[in-house]
Amino acid sequence: MDDVVGTLNDKGLTSAERRDRVSAIVDETFDFQAMSQVVLAANWRKASTNQRARFIELFRELLENTYFSALDSYSGQTARLGRERVKGKRAQVQTFVITSNAEIPVSYKLRQKQDDWFVYDVVVDGVSLISNYRTSFRNLIKQKGMDGLLEQLKQKVARLRLKQTPAQ
Repeated sequence: MDDVVGTLNDKGLTSAERRDRVSAIVDETFDFQAMSQVVLAANWRKASTNQRARFIELFRELLENTYFSALDSYSGQTARLGRERVKGKRAQVQTFVITSNAEIPVSYKLRQKQDDWFVYDVVVDGVSLISNYRTSFRNLIKQKGMDGLLEQLKQKVARLRLKQTPAQ
């Protein structure tokens, strides 16, 4: 978290450099495969190897581009570390994003793999990222199948990329 806040506050970086650095931090700390498996639930087992790989790629891009859109509105908010709970190979780290008029709880759920910890869910103000996506993706898969979901994600990511300006 400190790395992200430090990157956001670094006035010497261009917007593109800031995004690249944050992207590298996210890629190192988030377990997109585990997130994808939980989001797709039973549909993960039904998906082909190719569909799984494509989903992980598109889901990662969706989350990163959504996150970057939020970063574009970043204006010096601060973050405070709260409680940390570790139970076996799982942990939860509570943080608070402090804005001018609110303190927003953001909780990171982590899973240990070998000696490292990776984020597999983010809960913002009581709302789980994974649960939210699981519900909407399950409904989409029921209507359009796995290939339909992948096409929708591809289009959504393309729209989000267009919003991202290569501003310096």
